[in-house]
Amino acid sequence: MSAAAADHDVAQTVSRALRRTFADARHAVKTIASRTGATVRTAKSWWAGETAPRADQLVRLMCEFDEVRAAVISMTHVDEDPDVAPPLLRADELRQTLTAALALLERP
Repeated sequence: MSAAAADHDVAQTVSRALRRTFADARHAVKTIASRTGATVRTAKSWWAGETAPRADQLVRLMCEFDEVRAAVISMTHVDEDPDVAPPLLRADELRQTLTAALALLERP
């Protein structure tokens, strides 16, 4: 797959995920720009599926929006191989998991 084709796939995937996230939001583009630090013009481009986010922007989108994170991870086909790393946990889930693990380690 060419780089241009891959960028197009990412652009379309991000666009669909953002539209699922903000299905009824009136000011979706402004919210996306605000939460990611991108310009409104850039957020409009993502919303329309015209351009793929740069790597740093994609990471920010994945951190801010669960739908984007799930969509990008699904592009990797991770779920096809059970030996591949588990899906990412949200911060609160990670904190709970680590707290539970530490509690187990502290047992006599």
